[in-house]
Amino acid sequence: MDLDLLELPGQNIRLLLPPEMRKTHDRGMADYLATGHRKVVGIGRELVAQRKDGSTFPIDAMVSEMFLGERRLFTGFLRDATQRKQSEQLLEETLDTLLERLTAVVGTPAAEMPQPTAATD
Repeated sequence: MDLDLLELPGQNIRLLLPPEMRKTHDRGMADYLATGHRKVVGIGRELVAQRKDGSTFPIDAMVSEMFLGERRLFTGFLRDATQRKQSEQLLEETLDTLLERLTAVVGTPAAEMPQPTAATD
């Protein structure tokens, strides 16, 4: 995020969302306020955030709610999920490669499989 951390307190999380996601966020919050049905509040979600330069990146977001007297406040906890997503992608690619190799070995006729060599004295 290219935002100055001092810009964030008191701001709506929608400030970090790409324009095409802002209406969805607003509808979800309006629905929650009207019905209490939780889609975001109290539930962690992966979202896409947008930098000032327009580029996007994944974030893990959690919104919690609290009351100060009659005043309802929402607090957002955000974490850049880029490294986690890259690790997940690498793991998935590694598993796919291993599965392909295992399938190739299992599908190879026994006569063509490498035979263990006998130990020599």
